[in-house]
Amino acid sequence: MNLSQFRLLLITFILLISCSSDDDTKDCRKSNWREITWLSDLVSRYVSNQIPGSIELYCYNNQEVFLISDCIVCTDPLSVAYDRDKNEICRFGGIAGVNTCPDFEDEALLVEKIY
Repeated sequence: MNLSQFRLLLITFILLISCSSDDDTKDCRKSNWREITWLSDLVSRYVSNQIPGSIELYCYNNQEVFLISDCIVCTDPLSVAYDRDKNEICRFGGIAGVNTCPDFEDEALLVEKIY
């Protein structure tokens, strides 16, 4: 490998690193979940009724995903992940052991524990 090839390879490497360093989760972190009516209502209901559930915000496939479990003290709770518009993205657990997003655990990034 001559010097010009080495320089070209080095420049290519630097460009690749600079492109990949852009944080893909930044869109997930900008949002204010309190502005999502159905989610704010759910949090209020959980708090006022002291429901032993959980609501967590994740970044999954470059979108906000809200993972909701109505009973974290139950033996086999069903957790459902929704997008901002309350479209179901994934289901986990339950008596049938459902897992519709097998890569969620590896790919999803926890942004915030809401409740």
